[in-house]
Amino acid sequence: MFVASDFRDTVARSIQVAFPAVSGFSQRWALTGADRFSSPRDRFEGRPTKHIWIASAAVFTGFWLFYLRLRRSEHGLYAVIGLSPIAITVLTIIELLTIALTASLLAGVVVSLGAMRADTPSEFLAIGVASGVRTVMACVLIAAVWSAYAASRTTTSTIDALKDR
Repeated sequence: MFVASDFRDTVARSIQVAFPAVSGFSQRWALTGADRFSSPRDRFEGRPTKHIWIASAAVFTGFWLFYLRLRRSEHGLYAVIGLSPIAITVLTIIELLTIALTASLLAGVVVSLGAMRADTPSEFLAIGVASGVRTVMACVLIAAVWSAYAASRTTTSTIDALKDR
């Protein structure tokens, strides 16, 4: 019978009780020595690239801060025109979502084409998709917070923001 690695010990004990060795029954695994290897779940949870999405979000944060620095003079101009910090934040987040969605779609297309070309089953891509979604969510949240901070700072010191113009 096929047994998931999580329930292997429980099944082995129940089989020993139901079919005791004193009655002439014996038990052995079809893959001898398979217990020496770690389970797929242990390998998945112990992989070294598990937290690489945090590094990706940190790199994105650096790029987004540079982008906000470049756009600071325009945000100052928007503040002088009369836009509120909320409106400037919404404008910045719309710019972010346009960039993030375009980049995510392009990355998804490239990975999908590569996977189709290599005949990779879709279940193998599930880990990457989960990490990618986690990265995009973290990047959007970080960028939204920094955008709100930059917008509130720009509207409180519009003269400083306009100096760059």
